[in-house]
Amino acid sequence: MGCAYKKYDDEFKKIVISHVKNGQKPAEVARLFGISAPNIRYWIQKLNEDAKDNQEKSPNKMR
Repeated sequence: MGCAYKKYDDEFKKIVISHVKNGQKPAEVARLFGISAPNIRYWIQKLNEDAKDNQEKSPNKMR
């Protein structure tokens, strides 16, 4: 059996997220690209978590 969901590439996700960061609501962007708003919210959440993890792993430059 095949995959039950569509996998979107990172470039597509960046484009979608940029629309939200520029002020559009996830629901509007979802309609524009034909995807679900919860997907967009998850991608943004994941991006924020990854950024936080990267920030915590970077060495403290203020010593």
